Order: sequence, then structure tokens, then C-alpha cells
Amino acid sequence: MQKYSGIRGRRITNSSAGLAAFLFAITGALGPGLHGQDVSQRALDNAHNFLKTKDRGNDILGFLHFGTDYHGHEFRQALATGRGNFALVYRFHWSDDDITDAEFLCDSRGDINDIRIMSTSAVINRPFFLADAAVQILGNFLIDAAKDKLSPAERKIIQKFVDNADAKGMLIWWLRFQRVWGG
Repeated sequence: MQKYSGIRGRRITNSSAGLAAFLFAITGALGPGLHGQDVSQRALDNAHNFLKTKDRGNDILGFLHFGTDYHGHEFRQALATGRGNFALVYRFHWSDDDITDAEFLCDSRGDINDIRIMSTSAVINRPFFLADAAVQILGNFLIDAAKDKLSPAERKIIQKFVDNADAKGMLIWWLRFQRVWGG
């Protein structure tokens, strides 16, 4: 039995599809890479190593889908976005069989500047929806817990996220904070 790729009429046999799957599995196991792009492998590795941990995934899911059960997350792909910047895409598994694919946009140093939701199976608990409602309570707790490490300017920025109930902005700030202060 033969499979057809549908791309320029090329035919892919079962054996070549198996080889392609094997090669994809090997390259995926080695971690993210954007060979031939203007992206620093060190920045890519640093961002990936920061985002890939179970604890970090659980923290992120708490913002994405507040109040749900974390069932793991996995790296999906790295994308060059120009000028040394890149995006890392992770799939988050939560509750029963729900998933959310989130794209973390990073600068050339590997610092996270934005998060985009690529797709989600959520119908009611849309990304950041319930966290926006809870961010005022959690945000003030975060400000209080980190007060010794925050400058007045940083407290002002965070207070703005809290006052605007901006869970996404709070998550981006929290990830930056953890990256700088180790967490």
C-alpha cells in the first residue's frame, strides 16, 4: 500500500514514511534547533530548558486555564521570526483530554516577550479567561511575596496588570521574573 503526500505529486512509500518518522523522532529528541537561521542556539536552548520543566508547565497552565488539572506539556516546534528572534511552541495537556498549543515569542537572548495561543480544545475555560478574573487576588499576593526583589517601577508595572485583570501580561512578567531571579 502506498501513501501520497499530496505535495507536488510526490509519492511516499511506507518505508520512506517510516524513515521520515524515525528522522523526525531523532531530531525532536535532540531538542529544538533552527539550523541555517539567524537564531542563537544558546538562546534557543536557554529558553527551551526554562520552559520544558514540569513545574514551569504547571505554573503556565495555571494562567492559561485557571483551576484545571495539569497533565503535562511537550515541545512541538521552534520557529525563526526574524532578527534573531524565535518562537517555541508547546502543547499543554489538561483536565480530561483537553489541549492548548501556546507559542512563546522570544527575543534574540531567549527572553519571552509575548505568548500567543495557536489552538485549544477549550470551549468554556478559554485561555486566560478565568485567570483574568482571579488575577487581582493572585496579583496582589505575588506583589507582596516578591516585594523585597521588586523596584518601585516593577511594582507599578505589576499593579497595572492587577488593576486591569491582565493574566497574560502577568504571566509574561512572572516568567521573566523567574528567569532573572531563578525560580
